[in-house]
Amino acid sequence: MITKLESAYTFLIMRYMFIIVEDFKEKKKILEENTEKRIKKHDLDETFYVTTAVKEGTRLLDSNNILVLLGTEKCGKTEACLSLCKRCKEKDFAIIYLTSSNKEEVKYFIDKDKKEIYVFDINMKPTEDDALKELIDEVKLHASENIRFIFTVKTSAVTKLFDNLPADQQVKIDSLNEEDKKGILMNHMKHNNIDVCKVT
Repeated sequence: MITKLESAYTFLIMRYMFIIVEDFKEKKKILEENTEKRIKKHDLDETFYVTTAVKEGTRLLDSNNILVLLGTEKCGKTEACLSLCKRCKEKDFAIIYLTSSNKEEVKYFIDKDKKEIYVFDINMKPTEDDALKELIDEVKLHASENIRFIFTVKTSAVTKLFDNLPADQQVKIDSLNEEDKKGILMNHMKHNNIDVCKVT
């Protein structure tokens, strides 16, 4: 027979779990709104050029549930990621931009009845392999056609945890071809009202 004490304890536990879930829902809503602002701000950047790597990332994310954007520090991983996010929003995905490796957030945030993309823009150090492994394991449990994940990772921080990741789930953002370099230069010149000199 359940005692009054046990009933009270059960009620408190359920109440506590309800509060936690509601807190995560509120936090998720705020993160989604902040992500929307970041994407809009990125969209106003006239100097941004959609490179071959960004186009490749968009293509790969169409057929994969997990994508890792690799690149050196300050090479533009975040902006490239925001460009990908903009294209995903056009396909009715909700975007949640995270700067924490807290796997608990993933558990409580995910809504399998919606189309969602979670972005992990985190600077993990090699000493944080355990936390990253836990996060990756959690992500793999939830990755599906409707629930997708993007990681931005510094090349210098790449660990053995990504060794088994298929090639079609990785994109090197700092790989620029001649067309990319020309496009970036032309966008900056246009933004700064610099005319192109014609060699005669």
